[in-house]
Amino acid sequence: MLARLPTWQRFVCFFLGLLVMSMGNAMMIKPGLGAPSWDILHLGLAKHLPLSLGSVILWLGVVILFINLFLDVRPSIGLCLNVLFVGPLMQWILALLPMPATPVMAWVMFISGTIICGIGISLYISPKLGSGPRDGMMLGLSQRLKLPVGVTKYGIDLVVSLIGWRLGGPLGLGSLVTVFLVGPAVQFGHYLVRRIATVPALAPFVAA
Repeated sequence: MLARLPTWQRFVCFFLGLLVMSMGNAMMIKPGLGAPSWDILHLGLAKHLPLSLGSVILWLGVVILFINLFLDVRPSIGLCLNVLFVGPLMQWILALLPMPATPVMAWVMFISGTIICGIGISLYISPKLGSGPRDGMMLGLSQRLKLPVGVTKYGIDLVVSLIGWRLGGPLGLGSLVTVFLVGPAVQFGHYLVRRIATVPALAPFVAA
């Protein structure tokens, strides 16, 4: 028997989540206060490669996808769509965002972006179409090394942050802020998704 195909509503929720998450990431990058761990690496690589930031995110995602195969992490439809769309979406949104006029507005944009990113992550995870390539690598390494997922995540974040910083990526105070805020933001996003699931007309968009 063929597996049940995802409904169009779940794809809508997935792509909305990717868009919201990409907007949040762009809002964290734009003020120049630092960036999340993987974006430190993306921005560092973009300084040394003849590629835009969006292209760096896309092609690094492809590389990680192949690494995941060696870690026995099977590619899902969500993983492949994440690889294809997140980079271009972030590049497009970054071009539209204005630069904050004052330090206070810069921090408002950065913290708002952190919260928006967490909500986006919850939205794109909720239809259960698959995690992103970087999350897949985290889970694969955790199983291969027999380490808790949390330990593996912080280890990967530290390594990619330091590599990105050495390449010229923006490791700053904002990077530290994301360590403490992204988790609660994702939890808040999960709460919103659960509330959406209680509305009959909206439940198909988030239910697996």
